[in-house]
Amino acid sequence: MEVSKRDGKYLLGKQATLSSSIAHSDESLSFFSSKYNHLKHCPQIVYNHEINNNSIEVTVIAAKGISPTIEKVNVEQSGSGNQVGTRLAWGCRINLADGKNFLITTQIEDTTEGRKLYLYDKTKAYGTFNIFERQGQQVTKHFNLL
Repeated sequence: MEVSKRDGKYLLGKQATLSSSIAHSDESLSFFSSKYNHLKHCPQIVYNHEINNNSIEVTVIAAKGISPTIEKVNVEQSGSGNQVGTRLAWGCRINLADGKNFLITTQIEDTTEGRKLYLYDKTKAYGTFNIFERQGQQVTKHFNLL
């Protein structure tokens, strides 16, 4: 499979696009064997990221013709209006065409002080892991996974 880089995204042959929230990446070759002892060179994408205390990053593989962008979103604790750090809550938005996006939210630790409701990109979320399908800011589907 041919791998090429364009506009910060990798094109995986003619089949897919790879996007990541990690900015620094390198390409290299590694070995792969689909049959015993038939080694071939295979392109490899390596993302490099410094981890300070904790880190959450997102990588998306999309079908050909779909070119998603990934943005980390601001998270506020309900009632306070204050932004919270990634130790309490984290979220990202995967933007597709025509205003459609997916908002992914995590609340890593249970909140013991203040309200347990958080606002991710102005969308209310409660629970450990949520996926919102949205059109602009309007939620069209909600999956509460944990």
